[in-house]
Amino acid sequence: MWRDDHIAYQQYSFKMMSQGLADFFFGCSSAGKGTMFRIDTRGSGDLSGFAATSSWTSWAAPASGFTAPSNTWINVVIDIQGSTVTAHATWMGGSQTVSLTGYKPLGTAYAFNGDGLGGGSLTWVSGFQTAKA
Repeated sequence: MWRDDHIAYQQYSFKMMSQGLADFFFGCSSAGKGTMFRIDTRGSGDLSGFAATSSWTSWAAPASGFTAPSNTWINVVIDIQGSTVTAHATWMGGSQTVSLTGYKPLGTAYAFNGDGLGGGSLTWVSGFQTAKA
């Protein structure tokens, strides 16, 4: 699911629960080239954090970040302040904050992507909101 409101939002917020991983793309071109924030619950070096996207179906994995809890509702707030993006992830019993510097949006499109873990892994999203400055 992707959308382009043609507005440069400065904040995105949503709740997400995953049995694997899911990506939220933002600052993207209409072809999906831009940036994503991933929630990853797999562990073993697979991290939640920021990564570059080449298209809606091609992206890199986060090089740094944290392992999110599986089957737990996580409240995510992504704040964009100039060239710095900060993601705050909170859940019952924990929280993590990660930052990305040198952010340069390539457009105003955003999207959710369930990633490719197969039919045995589900992700839920609720309460999606945007905000301008």
